[in-house]
Amino acid sequence: MAIDKNYAPKLYCSTANMTEEEWENERRKALGGSDMAVVLGMSPFEGTRLSVYNEKIGKKAVEPMSDKTRVIFDSGHFLENMVADLFSYRTGYETYEVKAMFEHPRHPYLRGNIDRFYRRHGEQAPLGFLECKTTSEFNGGWEDNNIPIHYKIQLSAYMCILNMDICQIACLKLSESLRWVAGILYQMKRVFGKLPANVLGDVRDQLNAVSDSAAKPFVPMVLSALSGEFLVPERLRAECSDAVGSNLFMRTYERDEVLEEYILEEAEKFWKNHVEKHIPPSLENEKSANALATLNRFTQGFHAATPVMMPHEELLADCYRQMMELSERKSALSKRSKELDAQIKKLSVPFVEALNGADRGQFFYDGSSYEVAYSGGERIGIPKKKYAVLRNAYPDAYDAVVEKSVTSPTLKVKKH
Repeated sequence: MAIDKNYAPKLYCSTANMTEEEWENERRKALGGSDMAVVLGMSPFEGTRLSVYNEKIGKKAVEPMSDKTRVIFDSGHFLENMVADLFSYRTGYETYEVKAMFEHPRHPYLRGNIDRFYRRHGEQAPLGFLECKTTSEFNGGWEDNNIPIHYKIQLSAYMCILNMDICQIACLKLSESLRWVAGILYQMKRVFGKLPANVLGDVRDQLNAVSDSAAKPFVPMVLSALSGEFLVPERLRAECSDAVGSNLFMRTYERDEVLEEYILEEAEKFWKNHVEKHIPPSLENEKSANALATLNRFTQGFHAATPVMMPHEELLADCYRQMMELSERKSALSKRSKELDAQIKKLSVPFVEALNGADRGQFFYDGSSYEVAYSGGERIGIPKKKYAVLRNAYPDAYDAVVEKSVTSPTLKVKKH
């Protein structure tokens, strides 16, 4: 069935003067583009349908967002301007921001915050919108001019809301260390707020005073970084674009009406069957790590003086039976693995014997050369039982080098 495109997007509200908390509160009142990737089960991140549901009904998380997820979000916010600036330089389009939240006029539970719109210089009407992204050097999905599926879903949701037929996405690939730096710089803005204009003016004057002619063009970039964003002045965009090189992916995406129809159907089901009725969605088809992360994040843990009575006895008993069967298979495989390890170790004896004390050797057979190495290494560590000794004897050193972390709960089930 063809999508009826006879509608105009609704400007739900302005976000120009919103605090981050106010923006988050408004965002909870509807489904966004990134939410839809989770609802459709296509997000590579740790969210689940239940976590989206919890956020929309206003349930507070008892555990903060993981550091990795927070850095992904914050580094993206920090570098959004840079990605938009480089896109403008490479395409010749003018990008501009509309600080507003848009709503689908026929599906009010579907809203979007658009990073940028783009247009030709001297024209008023936008050609489409631009989504700015950053990604890790280890993430794929961009090869052969592709766009990762979760981003296609997000773009399709926005095109549906805005009733646009084309858009652009630009994604900057960064090393993990640079993403952490960008995330921390953005968090500085969250902690300290935007630096007052007079403070930034003083910093600018001092930097200009001590900078030579080669360094001065970079002062505006430093000032923008101190403000929690990263702007690239026009005179530096060519140099910056060359430095980024092929690490900036730019793709054109056209409207996919089949995907759009699917998004609209699933958004309506999720909102009306779960959010409006306050019926939590199941975790059954979620990845186990994501399901457990959601439960841990939104469930307040407590110490039970006596065991609590648990519902769904038949389901739990069946799960226990399957767990035992899998544990037995795992034990059998582990036993077989140890047996194979022993056989491999036995076969290593002739090699060590032939080395006669050397740490390297070589032999030839049937036209092939084989190199052999046999060496150990020094392992440095502190036995767990020595932690108390170190803490008591050298408390400052102990606090400086020993890191404490909270581990995830471990499930143990015992049949009596």
